[in-house]
Amino acid sequence: MKLSLALSGLFSTSFLWYKELSLNVEVRRNEENTLKHQIDADSYLLHLDMTQYGISTVQKSRSLQTMISNWVQRGYTVSPIGFDSHPVGTSVCLNKRWTRLVVGVTGYNPDQENSSIRDGKIEIYHFVNSQWDLVQTIFGASGTIEGSKGISVSITPKGDYIAVLNGGDSITTENGGYNIAGAGSFSVYKRNATTGIFSLLGSTISEEESGDGSFDFFSPGRGINISKDGKRVALGNPGYGYSKEAAASDEAYGKAYVYEYKSVNSAWNILFNTSGWENSQVGSVVSISADGKRVAVKGGDGEIKVFEEDSALNWNEASVPLINASPSGPEGVALSTNGKRTTLSDSTLNFYIGGTYVYDKVGPDWVLNANTPLMGLGRNEYGDQCGAYGGVAISANGTK
Repeated sequence: MKLSLALSGLFSTSFLWYKELSLNVEVRRNEENTLKHQIDADSYLLHLDMTQYGISTVQKSRSLQTMISNWVQRGYTVSPIGFDSHPVGTSVCLNKRWTRLVVGVTGYNPDQENSSIRDGKIEIYHFVNSQWDLVQTIFGASGTIEGSKGISVSITPKGDYIAVLNGGDSITTENGGYNIAGAGSFSVYKRNATTGIFSLLGSTISEEESGDGSFDFFSPGRGINISKDGKRVALGNPGYGYSKEAAASDEAYGKAYVYEYKSVNSAWNILFNTSGWENSQVGSVVSISADGKRVAVKGGDGEIKVFEEDSALNWNEASVPLINASPSGPEGVALSTNGKRTTLSDSTLNFYIGGTYVYDKVGPDWVLNANTPLMGLGRNEYGDQCGAYGGVAISANGTK
């Protein structure tokens, strides 16, 4: 599948469902001709490459009958190791081939007697022999910028890079001597092809001090996104702009970043950042395209802005801002690779049934796709709340 799936929410367990595909293909061959066939799992089309006397022709969409049955659970239900009183599955992500699963366990606490400890952790599973095997656990550290590890996770399609957003903890600043809860960070881990172990790539990126009396700590939003090659990461800092004198107030402008890894100095460097306006808390939700050249950023008032990198490596707004009609604003955003399509989730839609909007870029404007919103179901008193916690993903080509 050409879909890098990222879901987030508050689940006590994690599980994966997929559609069973049943198809019958009959291929006949004579002595003089050869025939090759390939099934496209995205479109369910049979691609036939028929070579006859050295002349190759490709015949697409050749009457292939498919029968899609019910969704079937893949492997057993994953329940990250921890204490019953601590939430698990704050975020999950899955690689393209469904073989590697990452679960963020933000509330993990190794010391039940001290409820203030929030180490957090991520657990990495590999699908082997039709089951999910836990192959590695990476722990956070309460009281540091790596506390509450795993508030959001993102994996590359091949499953070789994992980006992790850490909620942080109460950090004491050197100038001012006060605590700010939620000073977080992000980390990226790269898999060693020989050992299979994920190790920190570069260093963990933490808070920065502007020197103008404000403390620009990472106050994590609802998501972190990593590009296809693992070299670019987008994340938001909606707490940017709190002043020392009003650290607990609601005066955050917010900020969104794109970081790029440079092997020359083995470090993550800011490639692009954008600030919001008073109380906008920009960066509560972000999304980066697969090629890392476009980023969608949400402001606190529900406005979505899309920025893209040009040939001169400058970042500019790619369109007019997208204003969603929902009174609460969208909770999640995802962007196709070419930046021509974006999808927004809103769990409050239609009395909390929830749904997903799809917008297409037409000239400089965003136009709501006529076939959306895609709605959840009202299966309980408060509906499905489809799309809650920023849970929305889109395929690279924007068709799924």
